Amino acid sequence: MKHQGLRGSFWPTATQEALLRITLGPSDEAAERWRELQPIDIQALDPGSFCLLPLLYERLSEIAPADIRLPLLRGICRSNWLRNQLLIERVAVLISALREREIEPVVIGGPAIIARWYSGLGSRPLPQFEFAVDPSEGAAAADTLVADGWRTWSRDGVHRWFVDGDGRKLVLHEGVPPLVAGPLGRAGAMRELRARAGYHVVLGAPMLMLRPVDELMIACGLGARTTVPPTIQWLVDAAKMFAAPDRPDCDELLARARRFHLVEPVRDTLSYLAQLTSAELAVYLTATSETAPRRESLAYRLSGMRAGAFDGLPQVLASGLRATCEMPVRSALPRLPRHVQEIWGAPSLHQAAVLGVRKILRRVRRRWPPQDARRQAVSAAAVGRNRSASS
Repeated sequence: MKHQGLRGSFWPTATQEALLRITLGPSDEAAERWRELQPIDIQALDPGSFCLLPLLYERLSEIAPADIRLPLLRGICRSNWLRNQLLIERVAVLISALREREIEPVVIGGPAIIARWYSGLGSRPLPQFEFAVDPSEGAAAADTLVADGWRTWSRDGVHRWFVDGDGRKLVLHEGVPPLVAGPLGRAGAMRELRARAGYHVVLGAPMLMLRPVDELMIACGLGARTTVPPTIQWLVDAAKMFAAPDRPDCDELLARARRFHLVEPVRDTLSYLAQLTSAELAVYLTATSETAPRRESLAYRLSGMRAGAFDGLPQVLASGLRATCEMPVRSALPRLPRHVQEIWGAPSLHQAAVLGVRKILRRVRRRWPPQDARRQAVSAAAVGRNRSASS
């Protein structure tokens, strides 16, 4: 939902915010806040709230050890633990196969964040495993996945989604995601982030992971945008990073956010978490209080728009604005159509335009039922009004 003083439509709902205050806020206030939230059915929460349940279990174990919902929450944690372990072990085999082809993927997102900032594998859901390779290695990496038993589920010009026979999901990023790559480009940003990355052992398998400050910056950049379905996992992840004893250095975070033109999403994330959590963030807020250039600000507004009938086009344009934000306007504008073509994976500008029209029409058809169905709905509504009036 929209939040006063912050841009975008991707902020938590009122119930999610209450749960965030309980799970991430001061522990001495959690018990009272939990009582104020009653009655609440944790099985009827919207899907975007699922990521809070393991943390709710940890907090309720401290403040309400007799709560009747603890067994259910404990079961969710155990399910997370099992699913996450199986997925990580499965991908560890895949990474070994990629290394045999001299491809070293960089793990991003959930697996790296769990390994560093969560208390265990059961404390965070991991719906999919994500890693990135250089764009030039994308096709070879995809072939390796298929040979290892993964099936292509979907793809565009810069990402490939896979699923294996047991329903486990994996996202292959060909370079750094465009929304956060900025003027460095997918390949340039990949080279820079890889040079700063290091190995971290997860379940006995060494995996190349981003530097913590880069992981935080990308979590804010990718999280502070409209997604379908909506999720607040990025806020929980960022809160965990800021609350850690070895949290990223303030000056380094600002330097990296400037480098990737992500100061605004980082600052808004800080501003929101400062109101909810017990972490001391004043020094971060002061450092990121600078005004972002107009084009960066416009990109941030676009990434937070509701998709509507445009089916993700605002976010594609947002990534294009970030990619060209260091260019003069006259040079940047002609680059935007090519950027859309690249992201959508269209072979030509003409086909990119056709694809855009199809996306819009597909979304409109989903929102508006066929004419016959609309007539039936109108007739049913009229009958209902007549019955109410007569009764």
